[in-house]
Amino acid sequence: MAALDEELAALMDGAYAAALDDCWEIWTERLVAALGGSGGSFVIGDERTRTLTRAAFHSPVSRAIDDYAAGFGALDPQTPAAFAMPAPCVFEDRDYRDNGAGTREYLSWLRGAIGLDHHVALQAPLGDGATRAAVSVYRSVADGPTPTAARERFRAIAPEIARALRLGFRHAALLQQSF
Repeated sequence: MAALDEELAALMDGAYAAALDDCWEIWTERLVAALGGSGGSFVIGDERTRTLTRAAFHSPVSRAIDDYAAGFGALDPQTPAAFAMPAPCVFEDRDYRDNGAGTREYLSWLRGAIGLDHHVALQAPLGDGATRAAVSVYRSVADGPTPTAARERFRAIAPEIARALRLGFRHAALLQQSF
């Protein structure tokens, strides 16, 4: 159990380092590995426009960025579900219901084109609250749903990740104002 605690502590420390150095993409890769994921994403989106303003996808998710941008992203049920949930929160794909044919088409594409299925994610408000950051860890179709232990580990560090995300957003804003 000590190694588990050390790994979680390192992830939390890493989140604050990512906030100050704006290296969330690298930190997300560490989170994916620690939770036994097969891929991941770090995104920032605007609730008002329901659009992503920053997105980084990690293998195998990165293989499908063009397809996502070309239309499958509009079918992604995760984005509207995340914006509708109280913030900050940890959620899983099973926390939102099927929204019809578009959701089924998106999930079919996700499973077929990328080989991913289930995920666990954290979304946190930034700045005025309309801007949200989300970090997701995806599982391969073959690996099945996110194990309970991985969900619990993620939930254990989620408050620190959310604070680090807000710190990073504020830090970036202050840096911009100083120039």
